[in-house]
Formats: sequence, structure tokens, C-alpha cells
Amino acid sequence: MIRLVTLIVLFQTCFPSSAQTDSTKVRTPRLKLGFYENVSSMYGDFSNLNNGIAPQGYPPVHDVYSGISFGFTFRNPKRSSYSSFSFSFLYANPSPLYDNSRIKDTRVRLLDYHIGNYFNVSPHPKWLVYPYVGFGFGVATLTLYDNINTQTSFAASIANLNLPNSKFWTASYIYLNAGVGFERKFRICVYDFYAGLGGGYRLSTNAKFREAYQSYSDSPSVRLSGLEWNFRLRFEIWRHIIRQRKSQPK
Repeated sequence: MIRLVTLIVLFQTCFPSSAQTDSTKVRTPRLKLGFYENVSSMYGDFSNLNNGIAPQGYPPVHDVYSGISFGFTFRNPKRSSYSSFSFSFLYANPSPLYDNSRIKDTRVRLLDYHIGNYFNVSPHPKWLVYPYVGFGFGVATLTLYDNINTQTSFAASIANLNLPNSKFWTASYIYLNAGVGFERKFRICVYDFYAGLGGGYRLSTNAKFREAYQSYSDSPSVRLSGLEWNFRLRFEIWRHIIRQRKSQPK
């Protein structure tokens, strides 16, 4: 009797599992979404800007500007090529960045948006080699500071909130970029991680600075065309979406 009851319980336990397995359908998503971050550096031409601010005693900025990007990737699950949309925070500074001996300073900040396409040409499942092409647009901000490092303590610095004096100008630009890169794929739990390097060239329009209310004929400009390179880290969720359907009565 005990054996009979045991067999009945095992049958009732296993039968629903078998039915559930038969009624389970794996659906492959039409679009695979990913996330990534990118640390990059680019060469530009800041000579026109530096020549415009140097006579007034402002320190020149370097021709290399760097920063970090965040974005999303999209691809067909059956292909390893992908597209991306990202936004970047970039900056160009004088050297050294902080100098207590100077009373004037210069800062250039850039915020740009980029759409790119990456075409994998490698047959290896864990190594991606891709030429890429993209375009973007952005806004550059030039900020000049005067009367800095004139306070010797925090209490003195908050006693006069008008110091240091500062003023800013903005400029807009658009650009195209192209290059080549590679990535290595790693699978951790339900995520596919990709780490890689890339490099290419960026071709940009001339970005001429202007104030909010007017532009001057002799306003300085920067040209952001030049070589670029980056380190990229991105990840995707690889687990398939599982949909369970109720079994239909025959």
C-alpha cells in the first residue's frame, strides 16, 4: 500500500513538469538591447582660441580633449554588428590643471551626442573586429576666470561670493567619425560583457564661440577634427524571454 501511494505521488509530481516543459515556448527577441560606457581622448586644434586669450593673460589649453561617454546599443540577435546612441562629457584644460600662482584660468567643456554603427567582420564568436562610422553634434562651453587664488582660506572665499569673476561663451558643432576597433566577449551569469579598444578620425565643423546675446567678428574658435581613440566596455542580457502557454484541452 505504501509503495502504491509513493508511486501515485511521484506520478502527480512529474506529470505537471512534463506538461509544462511541452507547453513552454522560447521566444527570441527581435532587438537586443545593451548598455555601454566609453573612455576616450581626441586631438583637436585649439590654436585660434589660445591666440585669442593669451594677450589677456589666460593660460592656453591643450589640443587633447578627453572624457567619458554613456549610451545604449541595439542589434539583431542573429548578428554581432550593432548600432549605438550615446552622450559624452568632454573637457580640455591648461597644464597644470591647478596652479596657485596664477590669478586667471581657462576651461573648455563639451557635451555631445553620437549615433554610430559597428560592422563586425570577424567569424570568431568571442572576438569582434569592426570598422565603425558615425555622426554627432554638440555644444562647447568656454569659461574664463579672473581673480582666482586671491583668498587664503575657506572663510575668506565665502566672504565675497563675487570672486572669482567668470564669464562663459558657447559654440555648436557637428562631426563625422570613422575608424576600426576590436572587442573580446565574456559571459558572466546572464550577461554578455564586451571589452575592447578602438581608434579612428573625427572630422568636425569649426566651432566659433559667442555670447548668449551676440557674436563678435573676432571671436575665437576651436576645431575638433583629429585622431581619436577609446576604451569601451558594454554588456547585454543574453537570457531568452520564456513565455509559458496554458495547455489547450484536446
